[in-house]
Amino acid sequence: METKELYLLLNVVKENKNLNLLIREGMSYKLIGEITEFAAKEKLLEILQGQITLTELGESKLISWAKLFKRTNKKEWIEPALKSKVAKIDKNDIFLPSQDELSF
Repeated sequence: METKELYLLLNVVKENKNLNLLIREGMSYKLIGEITEFAAKEKLLEILQGQITLTELGESKLISWAKLFKRTNKKEWIEPALKSKVAKIDKNDIFLPSQDELSF
């Protein structure tokens, strides 16, 4: 079991976040289920009455892995909107957008 995927799952459980974060990281629902079962067997998670919570062992693992997987590069936080990017023009050119493109 990959440590990064397990770390992401524990973080989602701790922060009570949406699973879409894991999907954006490239994980499938099947893989999320498998990792959840593995974490429950390893006593990192508790599943009681439909609630998934971290155990003390899971909390300590999450803290120890936080330094390894914390994103410090700000470019990884937000994906650029490539559809809004325009071609570079010369500094002496004047750009006039069409009236249909204006949104204000």
